[in-house]
Amino acid sequence: MTRLLARWLALGVSFTALSIFMSSPASAAVSNTWPGAEGGTIQALAINPNTNTTIYAGTEVGGVYKSTDGGASWSAFNAGLTDLNVQALAIDPVVIATLYAGTKEGGVFRSTDGGKTWSQKIVGLTNLNVQALAIDPDPNSTLYAGTNGAGVFKSNDRGDSWSAVNTGDLPNNANVQALAFDTNTASTVYAGTNGGGVFKTIVGGTSWISVNNAALPNNANVRALAMDPNLVTTLYAGTIGDGVFKSTNGGTTWIDVNNADLPPIPPNNTDVVALAVDPGTAQRLYAGTIGGGVFRSTTGGTSWTLSNSGLTTVNQPVTVLALAIVPKTTTLYNGTEFRGVFKSTDLAVTWSASSEGLTASRTQALIIDPDSTSTLYAGTDSAAVFRSTDGGNNFSARNNGMLNRNVQAVAIDFVNTDFLYAGTRANGVFQSTDGGFLWNLFNGGAMLSGTNVQSIAIQPNGSVPIYAGTNGGGVLKNTTNSPLTWSDSNDANLTNTANVQALAINPSFTNTLYAGTNGEGVFRSTNGGSSWTAVNGVAPNDLTNLNVQTLAIDPDVTQTVYAGTNGGGVFKSTNGGGLWTAVNNGLTNPNVQTLAIDSVDTNIIYAGTDFGSLFISLDGGDNWSAIGGAISGADVLSLAIDPATTTTLYAGTAGAGLFFLTERGEPSDGSGGGGGASCFIATSANGSSMALKFQPLSVIYILLALLCTTLFVLFRKLKLREVVFKTARVKSK
Repeated sequence: MTRLLARWLALGVSFTALSIFMSSPASAAVSNTWPGAEGGTIQALAINPNTNTTIYAGTEVGGVYKSTDGGASWSAFNAGLTDLNVQALAIDPVVIATLYAGTKEGGVFRSTDGGKTWSQKIVGLTNLNVQALAIDPDPNSTLYAGTNGAGVFKSNDRGDSWSAVNTGDLPNNANVQALAFDTNTASTVYAGTNGGGVFKTIVGGTSWISVNNAALPNNANVRALAMDPNLVTTLYAGTIGDGVFKSTNGGTTWIDVNNADLPPIPPNNTDVVALAVDPGTAQRLYAGTIGGGVFRSTTGGTSWTLSNSGLTTVNQPVTVLALAIVPKTTTLYNGTEFRGVFKSTDLAVTWSASSEGLTASRTQALIIDPDSTSTLYAGTDSAAVFRSTDGGNNFSARNNGMLNRNVQAVAIDFVNTDFLYAGTRANGVFQSTDGGFLWNLFNGGAMLSGTNVQSIAIQPNGSVPIYAGTNGGGVLKNTTNSPLTWSDSNDANLTNTANVQALAINPSFTNTLYAGTNGEGVFRSTNGGSSWTAVNGVAPNDLTNLNVQTLAIDPDVTQTVYAGTNGGGVFKSTNGGGLWTAVNNGLTNPNVQTLAIDSVDTNIIYAGTDFGSLFISLDGGDNWSAIGGAISGADVLSLAIDPATTTTLYAGTAGAGLFFLTERGEPSDGSGGGGGASCFIATSANGSSMALKFQPLSVIYILLALLCTTLFVLFRKLKLREVVFKTARVKSK
């Protein structure tokens, strides 16, 4: 056996792969994983009416989370839930273990076991973007769904089948954002719409009437509805731009209840997207707003009090998308944009974060320290920057001084790697000079203040210039590494209103850089951003109107550029963007959000797409194959390859944290699965490899190893003959 091992090693068979051959699946190399930052965008909340410490949270990217201890800890409950963008939740008031989830693209899902398992219920539901759900308390088998673009659907059999109920004034194409039952009047339902105000049915959806007036106009954008269970026929409507309206007669008339305490001050607290009425105390209600946090009223809206203690920080506005009250207590919960769940036990006077285990955040950016490749930085949408110093095994928050927690881009100074830059959603750029321990605004006065920075690029052979790609401001440039020296780096072609989502600098000719935009394709500058030229090729491979989300430059052949697009897949240019070719053979998902090129063998490229799809190409994009094993169905948002060990790949996702791949083609989520046997056959002179994967077959491992050896020997003989043949041809000439 020793001689056989020695022969395999001499022939180039990987000893690591061989050790996997000889081990059981449980002892196979398993990648490390990070669940992601706690928090995320919470779009819906529902409390078990019988056990008020059981709460469900519907998230934007992480599906449904459940807490059974009053929000102290959370766990994901997504078995069978194929769409993880949950916009609405409803609990059956009679059969408490039954609940429903309305999703953005998958319609309605039902669980009959408290969220442990889900099944899709869409028969007859022609529009799968479900934004609102409401259950009739009697009979509880009747369910209503509000959709984006197809009005209201009704089910009489707990979601098994649906039919549209849009007769009367309610248009068939209505965008229904909120539903509310009048629990005191049978068959009475209210629907809040975008652009149509409020509609009402008193016959279970058979016919609808518009119930708007001069106070609540017919074109109102109604995002929230809430009935006061203590006062019959009292209804509240939360709107975008117009605050809260109140009706005390079932919608016949409305009054504006926005006094000076609910003011239209930036960031516009009159955008009310959530409402909750205390079932135990008449006229006590709460309003969740865009950018303004929570307001509360104890007078039925006559007066309001800002209630954000513990919820907001300086320069950190908070959007509250969901509210839920625990009946007959002083406890309530709110669901925020990006920051997870907060809890109050004193009627919203104070709040505290309540998101332990709720990791429904996005890992939007990844960067590896080139000097210490076990050090990795991750930018998230909920808790800013995290740092790992052990190759992704453990992460710690690095947020001191970071006023904005939504980090969309992270960049590292290649000369002084303690210098980091973070691009944020609404606060421009932050800089750290100590490896992320302390951050400071790096905005240069008003130049970047309030700017949505989506990408950052730094000169690869020096600390400056630094480029920032923005949403609505084009490209900005810093040439002195001082926060005061940002300047506009746009022209008549790439304007200062462009939405720049990606930046890439040519590593050989550093004055050449590329900008990928939303809707305008790719631009190139050859003079450090002083002027730009659109480089979008010609039909049928014209990028002009495409949404370019990511760019990657071949480090060896720098005229070769790749562009990942939303809907068009990957495009490749071999002449610096002059002409492009779609390279999508085998790439079954055309929404490419991130690209990464192997620095050792630049023919190896990875593409991260939505719905948990990760692809690899071994031939410069000509052919793609999906890497075995989905990454939990989550969008792949960011990729980073370890420059020291290029078979190690990190993948940041939406809602599923960070994945760590150590063998090409076999991702692991840390569950211990995915065992098997692999052999690696050298396919190029620089030592890159192709992995063949075999499932566990006990003693047959030895035979498979011998097969690998035989294949390798044959491959070497063929390559040798090819070399001899080429040499002979040269000599004959």
